[in-house]
Amino acid sequence: MDGILKQETTDAVDTAILLTSSGVFASRNADPGEPIPSPLTRVGGMTLFQRAVLTLQRGGISQILVLAGKEESALRELLHEDSRLQAAVRWLPVREFPPYDPQTWETLAEEFSGACMVVGCHTVFSLSLIQRLRQEGAQGRAVVVVGQPGLLLGKSWCRCEA
Repeated sequence: MDGILKQETTDAVDTAILLTSSGVFASRNADPGEPIPSPLTRVGGMTLFQRAVLTLQRGGISQILVLAGKEESALRELLHEDSRLQAAVRWLPVREFPPYDPQTWETLAEEFSGACMVVGCHTVFSLSLIQRLRQEGAQGRAVVVVGQPGLLLGKSWCRCEA
């Protein structure tokens, strides 16, 4: 991996892993003929990827690890050109860290002390959802958010358990 993201435990979750491919979020009930939106799909003038990164940042996430596939160079270029980006972004290729491989998650777990979010960029999610997830994660609760690609997720989609 290129660098170390070791961080001190804070009061709120401030690290996210952003998946650009469906990976662990692929639904077994999804229609195999229905394509999953590309992270480069534009919605309201921004790509789904840009929207995810900026929403995470506005919600208080300061470190974003991106598991990127074949579109990595295009995604890097989008962020490079965007002066709004303040969060630290680190890139990991899915060919070396496939989301469906349990060893990927074991390796990533060793990188962090404390909690982090795992987010797919195929769903538009709200700022309030990110803020709630940060708070719930800081309280030691397991947080699970699952949504179908193309949906808008808000606070009501969050399930938190101690």
